Amino acid sequence: MKPTTATRVFALAAALLLTGSSPAAAQEFQWPDEPENLEVLPDTLGPDGLRRTMGHFTEALGVRCSYCHVGEEGAPLSEYDFASDDNDHKQAARVMLRMVEAINSEHLEQLEHEHQGEGHAQAGYTLPADREVNCITCHRGTDRPAMIEDVLAGVIERDGVGAAVKRYEQLREEYYGSFAYDFTVGPLSELARNLATRGQTDAAVRMAELEVKHHQESYRAHFVLAQMLDQAGDRERAVESIQRALDLAPDEARSFLQRQLERIRGG
Repeated sequence: MKPTTATRVFALAAALLLTGSSPAAAQEFQWPDEPENLEVLPDTLGPDGLRRTMGHFTEALGVRCSYCHVGEEGAPLSEYDFASDDNDHKQAARVMLRMVEAINSEHLEQLEHEHQGEGHAQAGYTLPADREVNCITCHRGTDRPAMIEDVLAGVIERDGVGAAVKRYEQLREEYYGSFAYDFTVGPLSELARNLATRGQTDAAVRMAELEVKHHQESYRAHFVLAQMLDQAGDRERAVESIQRALDLAPDEARSFLQRQLERIRGG
């Protein structure tokens, strides 16, 4: 791997190590001059480069040393077997890092080359000079990167919509304000529409209601709830929701919402 990419991509594992032990234990631990069993990381990182690399890993995935390495959570770092390959997450990390390197060294360079033509330049399409993906690009502080709507769709399929509502509230409590999940208006509405197209109208209504609960001043959230209620056959509540959307909507959206209100009233 290129040193720059490797440093940014692997930097997360060092923080894992430091956050997994007490300050005293972290001070006692000596980062090796010649780490063992490196298959993807360059052997030129040195102790400081390895520490920074591991630190970036923990930040990007929101995990600690024991997630990828053989060792007991909270134990001194000196007791970890960092060279061991017995942790499956370590093997998966190597695959992901090779994928990241391929994206940065092959695919992004190809994209940059193909979009340097005169037409693209005139259109204002340029790639950032420092364009590069790394772990945090997708993981955003979680060990398994997924959009909030995909997480909830899986919970609905396995455990039902009630469990999905609870899971959303848990994730919102834990991650709100970070960039791990999108808690703005939109994802729950999109999930509601997808559920409705599959005939899961009750679940669609619940997701739209959850959107309204957390975005009561969003006319879009109220409009989507009205759509879901209308599909569920609850015309009275659908009218109430779209009227609320009208109260909140900007002028440019009011004529459209008015037509939708008349349609729902007319059956």
